[in-house]
Order: sequence, then C-alpha cells, then structure tokens
Amino acid sequence: MIADEKTLIVPGHGKVARRQELADYRTMFAAVRDEVAQRLREGQTEQEAMQADLTKPFDAIFKDDFVGSEFPRLLYLDLVQNGIPAEEPSK
Repeated sequence: MIADEKTLIVPGHGKVARRQELADYRTMFAAVRDEVAQRLREGQTEQEAMQADLTKPFDAIFKDDFVGSEFPRLLYLDLVQNGIPAEEPSK
C-alpha cells in the first residue's frame, strides 16, 4: 500500500480514514465474508445465516458505517450468485 500512518484516504463512500482504519475495515469485511461463506457451506439458508448477528464483534468499531444486518445479507446473496470460495481466504 502506498500510504503511511499520516496519509488520509478518501473513499468513494464512507468517512475519510488513515491506513490503519482502512486495514481494520478490510479485516472486518474479510471476517464477515468468511463467516457467511462457512454458513453457506453448511447449507444454512439466508434467514438462518442472518439470525447469527455476524457483525456483532465489529459493531462497536464500525457502528456508523455500512455494517449491520444489510451488509451480511448482501454478502450472502453475492456468494450465492458468484460462488463460495473453496476455503476461507483470509486465514
């Protein structure tokens, strides 16, 4: 990444952030994606997967961002449409 700790990152959506905040956001996205993918592998329906409150570990950090019930649902639908990764890619 061509950024240091002082670089301001201006996203297309969301708040201006520093490199570490962007890294934390990416970690959250990957963790939730992996959890949704695992639930799909287990045969869970969309409703079953969404009842698990998959973003709860991150809600305190990203409560004002695009995290919550809609984000995991969109991930679920995307993975159904485009395929589930063969294994959890962020590990």
